[in-house]
Amino acid sequence: IIEYAFTLWFLLELIFRIWVHGFQMFRSVFNVFDSVIVLATVVDGLAQFFQDMSGGTNLSFARLLRNLRLLKFMRAFRVAALFSDLRVLIKTVTSSFMALISSMVLLALIFVAAGILLAQMLSGFITDRGSDLELRIWVFR
Repeated sequence: IIEYAFTLWFLLELIFRIWVHGFQMFRSVFNVFDSVIVLATVVDGLAQFFQDMSGGTNLSFARLLRNLRLLKFMRAFRVAALFSDLRVLIKTVTSSFMALISSMVLLALIFVAAGILLAQMLSGFITDRGSDLELRIWVFR
């Protein structure tokens, strides 16, 4: 029901924008993109409604229309583009992924090198039969 409420809200917003701005609003790519998302959602909702009314008969185009729901996800990126601070934050996070991966690889190499060094340094103590057995087992673990 919430999905239908939001669809109705966005459809009314689109109708009011066309009423106020006329077809001049379609000069912007974002407005065209937003209109396609809203109309695809409305068509999907109507197809789902008619499918439910027909007793659950599988309509051949219903699967295609359900795949158009992915377009609704793209609306979030359109909203994020409007807020410059959020856009900067998203760009910063996406740009830092390579640095994060490089840092993780470097940290893993440091752990491996430290483990090899520690194993080489303690191997003599572990194999020395003159040292305490419990201490050698504790070091080995």
